[in-house]
Amino acid sequence: MDLEVRSPVTGDIVGTAADMTDSVPDLVARARAAQREWARKPVAERARNLGIIRRWLVRNRCAVVESTMAETGKTYDDALASEVFVTADLIRFWERNAERYLRDERVRGGSPYVLGRRFTVAHDPLGVVGVIAPWNYPLHIGLGDAIPALAAGNTAVLKPSEITPLTTALVTEGIRAAGFPADVLLTATGPGATGAALVDSVDMVQFTGSTHTGRQVGVRCAERLIPCSLELGGKDPMIVCADANLDRAVHAAATWGLANSGQVCMSVERVYVEAPVYEEFSTALADFVAGLRVRGGAGPGAADLGAITFDRHVADAVAKGARVLTGGKRKPGTARYFEPTVLADVNHDMAVMREETFGPVLPVMKVRDVDEAVRLANDSEYGLTSSVYTRDRAKGAAVARRIATGTGAVNDGYIHLAARHAPSPGVRNSGAGAPRNGRDGILKYTAPHTIMTTRTGGLSTELGWLGASPRVTRAAYAIMTRLYGRP
Repeated sequence: MDLEVRSPVTGDIVGTAADMTDSVPDLVARARAAQREWARKPVAERARNLGIIRRWLVRNRCAVVESTMAETGKTYDDALASEVFVTADLIRFWERNAERYLRDERVRGGSPYVLGRRFTVAHDPLGVVGVIAPWNYPLHIGLGDAIPALAAGNTAVLKPSEITPLTTALVTEGIRAAGFPADVLLTATGPGATGAALVDSVDMVQFTGSTHTGRQVGVRCAERLIPCSLELGGKDPMIVCADANLDRAVHAAATWGLANSGQVCMSVERVYVEAPVYEEFSTALADFVAGLRVRGGAGPGAADLGAITFDRHVADAVAKGARVLTGGKRKPGTARYFEPTVLADVNHDMAVMREETFGPVLPVMKVRDVDEAVRLANDSEYGLTSSVYTRDRAKGAAVARRIATGTGAVNDGYIHLAARHAPSPGVRNSGAGAPRNGRDGILKYTAPHTIMTTRTGGLSTELGWLGASPRVTRAAYAIMTRLYGRP
């Protein structure tokens, strides 16, 4: 039975997608057959093929944006900038850098036991990679995770969320018509069972989604003894110091907390403000957020927020004493929007400060000092990103180092994800396995293959071999005694 895809804005059906659960073994078999030829291509040739995807995205951006807005509820700017152009930027990065990262490495033996031997480490593709993507950024995350896997010589089967499968299918069909090699990148649409079937069939899994589901994926991969990389949830703290540029901090909290309606794992989800500037910051933030439009327009430059249905955390916080400075309820006239919300007087007894919200809600908590802010920031099961706002950059960097997250920013937000050379990991319950970006962002899709070449191959025997000279062996032991026994 086909899956109905509904607009989160209106609830209307905007398309259908096939339930391909039963087809997963065949899709993986096709990808595995194609992988042998794909892996034989030089990295530079694979990179040129990736350029087909990039150029298709840009040429067909209007259709991609229209599809993305329909199924995700994104604004025009978010669909174009964060899905089309950010993904194109990611592809271009791997086109230009994959060959350098995948180059064979010469390494030293580092021990007298391997004197006369040379070591080379190659990076072999794993085979077929299953990419399981979330609904909030189907292209940037889904297709974006597949790109370095393809560059490394793997083929990939991409399983988009059943909530937002249309754009992924549009792209994979479009690039095939544009000349991208057949069966190198395939799409398997369907419900959660489709993802489970994919995990049971592929050679490596790249998963992005909730911590709960990610843990299940990790367990199954461990049972199969295959590698996986898990990009999971976050509860990302922002610390505003008393010496911060408050105008910048206000705009940053709104931008990095409410972009894509807060439906970003790296969104600011809790704000800790030093007491001397708490009231000023909270009031300014509430005034700014109150001026935002909810789906006010669909063109470039609109200060809009997309669709969202969320209110449990707000109700819990208010029941426990929080003040709603702005928003706090569903938008009148429709059940498909929730007003961008700022909460004050929150504390860690409230779910909004402990559970991932994934919505347009900014809870602001007063703290005595930076030390208390750091302690509370670290009082979380998550560890994805964090940010610190202060006019003293050295102080900001020192504070950021104390926060237990994979990445930290000083006077900025999660734009660091676009720094492709820098890894973007999650710690604690925010991730496991190698991260996105950087060297590990592509080598996680490979297996190291060490080749040892012995330069003494003309000798009939060597030290430590059966039949070695007793005299030479005793001399070697004497040398070892002196070498390892000295201070």
